[in-house]
Amino acid sequence: MEIWLEEIWAEISASGWEFLTVAKETFSVIKRHKTQIISLLIILLVPLYLSLSTWEQGRINSQIDLALVLFVLVVALCCDALLYRLAILDSFQIEPYEWWDLLKLGGRLLLCYIKLAIIWLPTLLLTVIPLIGELLFFLVSGWFIGRFLLLFPTLAIGYDLSLKWSWNQTKNYQGLMFLIALFIPVTSAIFQLLIDSFVKTSNLAAFCQLTNIFICGSIQSILISRAYMKIRQEQQLLIQESGSGTSVR
Repeated sequence: MEIWLEEIWAEISASGWEFLTVAKETFSVIKRHKTQIISLLIILLVPLYLSLSTWEQGRINSQIDLALVLFVLVVALCCDALLYRLAILDSFQIEPYEWWDLLKLGGRLLLCYIKLAIIWLPTLLLTVIPLIGELLFFLVSGWFIGRFLLLFPTLAIGYDLSLKWSWNQTKNYQGLMFLIALFIPVTSAIFQLLIDSFVKTSNLAAFCQLTNIFICGSIQSILISRAYMKIRQEQQLLIQESGSGTSVR
């Protein structure tokens, strides 16, 4: 029993250290490319502000509202793709004639998100378990989603890989990916408490809530990208040491 607990503690410590390493690299990327990242957030927040009444009411009242909501979604997906590229390639690498390709890339990211949401849905059944159902749902969801997160940065840089590929790649990094998957719900919940405490105007509160989600989501995209780079580099090193000619995407 004591040996088992020591192994668990060692695994938790290793995962925590890996997360801190990836977080350090993430904030290095943010510091190095703060101008581009701030520009993306401004591009995203302007249409978000214009469609604020729709998000606040939770319903679409006109074709204009629908157009604004769809526009925010498209912009968010394109910004997401650019963030992945920035964190991995160290630049957007999008020329003017490639903007149509960026829109298609955003669509592929959306399909990937939908696919992941569909296979995640059965975990909702955990919530019916008395007392511990919601906690189990939270933990299992974090672990399950974390195993597939590598799909998004690879898709953003041009690779079309499978769910199985991401599952296999994260086999030895489950703790790291679990912590990254929980980044949005944990950090956004903390900031939400601050918003509820200090922002009293309903319009401003709604804007702050959505801004909070997008900022935390942007940081998580960079975290995922740096985790991908860490895993790829470590696997390439192992391949070189073993003398194999296999490449790592």
